[in-house]
Amino acid sequence: MIHGGDVTSSMESLSYDSSATSPSMPQQRTKRMRTSFKHHQLRTMKSYFAINQNPDAKDLKQLAQKTGLSKRVLQVWFQNARAKWRRNLMRQEGGNTVTCPQPPPLIVTETVTSLEDLHHQQGLSFADIY
Repeated sequence: MIHGGDVTSSMESLSYDSSATSPSMPQQRTKRMRTSFKHHQLRTMKSYFAINQNPDAKDLKQLAQKTGLSKRVLQVWFQNARAKWRRNLMRQEGGNTVTCPQPPPLIVTETVTSLEDLHHQQGLSFADIY
């Protein structure tokens, strides 16, 4: 039977320890904690995803400032969101599509390629959009 103290000590031994290195074993990286998104962060990312599924570096920087997330976390979130969108689209169509589907058309009067275009079109700041 395992006692409460035994579980804690065994769990500690399972964690990655970057300081414990030996000459024969390469140094292991510490395991990154899973990112938990707050509601306003998800709302911001989802609303931008509806405008543009592939943000450029400038838009990622603005999104990072707005959400407080790193650019890398945002890149991965957009990559996963695109994969999820394609997967759901394939399910809806029954998997009969051979080519990669395009995102749904936006309902705008002019072409929007970045947040800057959207700002100029609507006279809004980045904060007004989100």
